[in-house]
Amino acid sequence: MLKARHDLAADDAGFTWMIEDSFVIYDRPSWRETARAFEDPSPFDFLQPWPPDFLVEYGSIG
Repeated sequence: MLKARHDLAADDAGFTWMIEDSFVIYDRPSWRETARAFEDPSPFDFLQPWPPDFLVEYGSIG
């Protein structure tokens, strides 16, 4: 339905979410899990080197 209504590419239609009157197209979501103190930098800080120097598990969904 969204594909036809908004003329989305077929490859994007499966990764589209409606948010009120707008929509977002995204790629496969990623996750990262680690033991961190609240004030520590986010494991999603893309300005930091990867892989980080702390123990982290990560992957993608889908």
